[in-house]
Amino acid sequence: MTENRGRPKENNKPLEGKYKRVYHSEDGTKMTWYYDTDRTKNGPVKVDISYPKDYDFRTIEEKLVEENKELPKTKRKYINPENDKLVGYARARALGII
Repeated sequence: MTENRGRPKENNKPLEGKYKRVYHSEDGTKMTWYYDTDRTKNGPVKVDISYPKDYDFRTIEEKLVEENKELPKTKRKYINPENDKLVGYARARALGII
């Protein structure tokens, strides 16, 4: 009887033919990547993206406008156009955004 000790051997053989990989993200989207090595070896042939029923397709700016409507000026968040990050009221005033 042979003894299998240590780390198991890795299978580094690349996949060939047709295959697919499924990726799930934390926001609920599911991406299915289809590969066909007979057609191309550089990347997927087709990608399907499916979204959950309650997925919000609004952009960050649209969501921010909704959230800021009911808040006072000092509690609102603003987007810094230089790096697209959120900043508070004092920083937005210093940058000249408002």
